[in-house]
Amino acid sequence: MLFFDSWLRLVTTHELAHVFHLDRTKGIWRPLQYVFGRAPGLFPNEYQPSWAIEGLATYYESRFTNAGRVRGSFHTQLLEADQAAGGGASRSPWDATLFTRWADGLVPYAYGSRFLHYLAETAGDSVVPRLVEATSAQLIPFRVGRQVSRVVPGRSLAGEWRRGTEPVPDTGAGPASPPARVIDSLLRTEPVPRVSPDGRRMAYVREDGKGASELRVLDAATFRTLATHQVNGGVDYDWVGDTLVVAQLDFTSRWRVRSDLYRWVPATGAWRRATHGARLVAPAGGGGRLAAITLGPASGRPTVPTPDDSNDAVWTDLALSPDGRWVAGIRCSDARWSLILWPAQSPAAAVALLETRGSLADVVWTSDGELWFVADPTGLPQVYRWTDSAAVQPLTAERFGARAPAPLADGGLLYAGLTARGWELRRTGAAASSRSGPVTFAAPLPFDSAPASAVPLRETGYAMWPSLRPHFWLPLWQNEGPTGRFGGVLTAGTDVVGRYAYAGDLLFSPEPSRLEADFLLVASVFGNPVFDLSASSSWADLGPLAMPNVTLSELDQTAALGASFVTRRWRGVTSLRVAAEVERTDFAAIPDTSLATVCAGCGRQDLYGGSATLTLSRLVTGALSVSPEDGFAWSGTYRRREERGTTRWSNELRSRLARA
Repeated sequence: MLFFDSWLRLVTTHELAHVFHLDRTKGIWRPLQYVFGRAPGLFPNEYQPSWAIEGLATYYESRFTNAGRVRGSFHTQLLEADQAAGGGASRSPWDATLFTRWADGLVPYAYGSRFLHYLAETAGDSVVPRLVEATSAQLIPFRVGRQVSRVVPGRSLAGEWRRGTEPVPDTGAGPASPPARVIDSLLRTEPVPRVSPDGRRMAYVREDGKGASELRVLDAATFRTLATHQVNGGVDYDWVGDTLVVAQLDFTSRWRVRSDLYRWVPATGAWRRATHGARLVAPAGGGGRLAAITLGPASGRPTVPTPDDSNDAVWTDLALSPDGRWVAGIRCSDARWSLILWPAQSPAAAVALLETRGSLADVVWTSDGELWFVADPTGLPQVYRWTDSAAVQPLTAERFGARAPAPLADGGLLYAGLTARGWELRRTGAAASSRSGPVTFAAPLPFDSAPASAVPLRETGYAMWPSLRPHFWLPLWQNEGPTGRFGGVLTAGTDVVGRYAYAGDLLFSPEPSRLEADFLLVASVFGNPVFDLSASSSWADLGPLAMPNVTLSELDQTAALGASFVTRRWRGVTSLRVAAEVERTDFAAIPDTSLATVCAGCGRQDLYGGSATLTLSRLVTGALSVSPEDGFAWSGTYRRREERGTTRWSNELRSRLARA
């Protein structure tokens, strides 16, 4: 339940906060950048703990919008579960930076943003920018605690951390739900159960972070596994008859990832792709029909007729009634989250069942015509139901929240719950699920989708050079003894959209007077193939010789022009690189001496040829795995070169195989 009022505004605010925060430089770092330029490693805020970097961007996404994860329920849910495992205590600031177990990928965002939000509320909004200014000037930038004490005199990071990140004392969730049966646990992502139309089977995605995600089909009565299939990322699914329609991400080109629909019949194992590059998500089945949401620029539009609304509206969930005659959907428009119901053939007759400024999600139908959905009016997500007679009633009161409801044929409820060790898939009975009592939802806030800017704005075309030109240089030193002691600089650059990237260095030896240089240019402007151009010139000392007082040096000069053709899939890569290559080897003696008397066979050699490299890999990389697994990586290179001025030539064949 990512909470936003305008999705594009929230994402832009979050990423711009990173840009301004990580770019800020003061103190000793400013003269270093004045001398060496914008060199990697000279941005002090990049050294800060992850909770400070991600927490600050998450704080500002909530500070400058009417939504954001500080106001949303997921971080509350996450922190309460995490702190319960620690005996009710928060993690320390240093324990909130690790990525060794679930939910450490999310913990820095949650702890950091809540702490900064608390600090701003108790010490004033200016404390956060003053903290950024202070850390951007200190010599040891990861020591955030010292700067907290300086910008807020009388307070310390250790003293304020727990108060700023402790659980909310009362979420208003009411009496706790009776214990539920745990079907699966220790999951890294939310298991979203979907029950088949006949009520006999249920499906969910199982991802434990150690291997590939898989879509499982279970018997709805015994929860025995009936079928499994590997899936990618961004997975959503629903039943249409005996078929599971699955939306998942995959590469449609080397650079482009799109969400498409696949059809899987678990009874036969048949799996086929139904669309290509369609950007379809959230499939919903009902009455033998299928609907989905088409993603656009900061928008989501259903594939079925919908009520007339603003083009800025984002639809996040759809549900078709079991007979296919009704459609329910969740829409966010102008910071107003709405649960909408309309006849499938008459969208103009739509009715808004509920409107709130809090987020809504996971709407589903029951067999008897009730609508179940997830909302967070109490501060934690819980499952609610809407009926014509009783309006909105709570169905769960889980301590750490409940998500993704799925009604069973016997009236029971499947849902996803959260613990400090990961997600769980749970089942509870019909009687245990039922709750009563009024539910109050917060009214939507005023929202301006295009507020007036305080500064003049103008639109310009894309210019490559401002970002591509060199912005830094790094000193280099290479000692080749009598052959030369080289000193020089290295620089690199890339344009902002990633079409071109380059790196180069130049080194000079004053005595003897010699140059070394390297250059590499990669051009992705054509998409596929990607071209690379490289050139190198380097000197090497060949060491002591039989003839005293003579220094023998080797000059190696190479150049190559290559083209790489790449096909990518979620777990596999196939690439072919073909290149034309030139290599020149020459020798020099100091003082000037006949090479034949110094080194037999040390004559100039010019090689011309080409190479082809084929790479195949198929690997699974789990989020918690220490290395890729369940696959292989193989590469083979063939190179042919001919020596100019002679009839000599060489063939080279190399092969390398790694199994995981």
